[in-house]
Amino acid sequence: MGGDTVRRPCSISCAPTHDARRTTHDDVDVDVVLVFLPAELVARLIGPLLARLRSGTRVLAPEQAALDAQPAPQRSTLLVTDAGVTVVHEWRA
Repeated sequence: MGGDTVRRPCSISCAPTHDARRTTHDDVDVDVVLVFLPAELVARLIGPLLARLRSGTRVLAPEQAALDAQPAPQRSTLLVTDAGVTVVHEWRA
């Protein structure tokens, strides 16, 4: 994240129906959202989630599986560590 500053931590919990319009926070004012869900859920949730976030908020999703999400990620970065390999997909609201 370079010189970016995260103002405060916040978690967003989707309802059991995985409906991104129903969260535990009505006012979603965060800098970064980390989505750690199966690829098929990320693909279904990304559009509604981006619509709820303020402009400039980043959404990150680490995935090993192919991600068929719309909108498509604006950037995908290969992440290689001693523990394994993944791809981190990034969208901006």
